[in-house]
Amino acid sequence: MASSWRRGVWQWLSPPLRVGGLAAQPGGVGLPLLCKSRLPAYHLYWGNAAAARSAASDRDRLYKFNGPIPSDALQIQFARSSGPGGQNVNKVNTKADVRFHVASAEWLPTEVREKLQEQQQSRINKNGELVVAVSDTRSQKKNLQLAMQRILDMCREASAIERETSAETKQRIKKLYVIAMTSAVPVCGPYTRTHAHSQSPILWPLARPPDSQAREDKRRLENKKKHAQKKADRRRLD
Repeated sequence: MASSWRRGVWQWLSPPLRVGGLAAQPGGVGLPLLCKSRLPAYHLYWGNAAAARSAASDRDRLYKFNGPIPSDALQIQFARSSGPGGQNVNKVNTKADVRFHVASAEWLPTEVREKLQEQQQSRINKNGELVVAVSDTRSQKKNLQLAMQRILDMCREASAIERETSAETKQRIKKLYVIAMTSAVPVCGPYTRTHAHSQSPILWPLARPPDSQAREDKRRLENKKKHAQKKADRRRLD
């Protein structure tokens, strides 16, 4: 296996990687896929972090809208970029400006449009258009792909439905809480109390010292103040 790996030839793979129902296309949602031709391709598929995060969130969420976005629903413009690219930014329109009118976007459910307007207030102009401008790279095509992906992510976030916590999970959390509260022991000493508070805030109400300890601490503090005052008086007399 090792020798065949060394003799293999690197090549780009065109099939997309499916991660949690999302396709990681080269240059799109995912990164280009690279592997040795002599090894099975499925061992060496690479997807980007965004696809992995969305796949993980899909286990806890449902979405009313999961794409695709109609191509004729978006207004796409290109302009000179102020981002990376050196002299290239002065010659090529690499900045991608993608927008659409939220209120009239019939390809989105009504409640999703309302949630989108609420979540993306800073990106919606006075005409009611959601504007996404991207100039992260020096490639016009990549900037356009990033802008469209961000719009898709915004729509998915606005359409997310949080799953309710199951009764079994609630019961387990309740049992753990009771165990933690009943196993707490009184903790004495100022440093120990601070340490216990920082480590286990849930146990802090039970980790307070008894009243006798509190009175002892107060008495010691008063004695220290009296001693300091006596020393100051002696210095003034000298």
